[in-house]
Amino acid sequence: MKQWKRTGAEGDQHEQWGGVGGNAFQFDGVFWCEAVQEEVFKTVCKEQVDHILRGYNACCFAYGQTGSGKTHSMFFPKGGVDRSDADRQGLIPRAVDYLFSRLSQPGVEAEVNVSFLEVYCDTLRDLGKASLPGARRGIREDKDGVVFVKGLAKLAVKSSADVLNIIDRGLRLRATESTSMNDTSSRSHTVFTIEVSIAKGGRGGASGVMGKLHLVDLAGSERLKKSESSGIRMEEALHINKSLTALGKVIVSLDPTASNGHVPYRDSKLTRLLQNALGGDSYTSVLATIRPTRSHAEECLSTLQFANRCRKVANNPRVH
Repeated sequence: MKQWKRTGAEGDQHEQWGGVGGNAFQFDGVFWCEAVQEEVFKTVCKEQVDHILRGYNACCFAYGQTGSGKTHSMFFPKGGVDRSDADRQGLIPRAVDYLFSRLSQPGVEAEVNVSFLEVYCDTLRDLGKASLPGARRGIREDKDGVVFVKGLAKLAVKSSADVLNIIDRGLRLRATESTSMNDTSSRSHTVFTIEVSIAKGGRGGASGVMGKLHLVDLAGSERLKKSESSGIRMEEALHINKSLTALGKVIVSLDPTASNGHVPYRDSKLTRLLQNALGGDSYTSVLATIRPTRSHAEECLSTLQFANRCRKVANNPRVH
């Protein structure tokens, strides 16, 4: 797995301080807060789109504390999709635009379907629907070991505009709330999936293959004292932290030097959904976001340690 670090969120007052306890970490790349969205996309996600056009599966997910810039990086500052400000579009809108630019080449015959899933308080909700469905979705595994969500809507799309309309509608349904750490804190994880089927004889990618790209915006880890959560906000925070802890355990278990061969994918719905991307057959990249201020040093260190562990995870991509 490849991983990149992005520092800062809009509005943070950055300080120069003496590192995080003298620790040193190595990543595939580092972006400072002034990095433009286009640079982040080309480095972190563009190659993933190329992979799915050759019939591979790929995944890109953002990890970090609340308010560190995950949704900013994946969607748009403050969430949502604003087509009037192209320079600030995040990884997902840019991936969609790049995909359709590749598919627009002469001779390419392809079908594109998308789905939009939310994990809220360990419950799966379909954001691709026009309204939130009452039925809960269940996670299944097919005969080839591929994890999927039974009953999740797959929506056929013909253009970037089609996809962005679905994203915009889904983000309006997503659970967000103001906390002391973030004015529009995501209270859920989202998984946006693009599935591309290229017909035999098509050009611009491998012919007769299918690839999937999972784009994941994780809810931010938060310390209850700092977030001042109570009531339903506290319950949400507990579920978020529990699922992120389960994710951390999976990453630790996938370390080749780990003594226990068991990988606890089933400890949470989040890790179950990401099973094929973590130690599976997917090309996976991680964008770790931090807030480089003295008051967030502990959370910063935790994020860097997580990203550093991801370097040790080995996937085995294969053509589908």
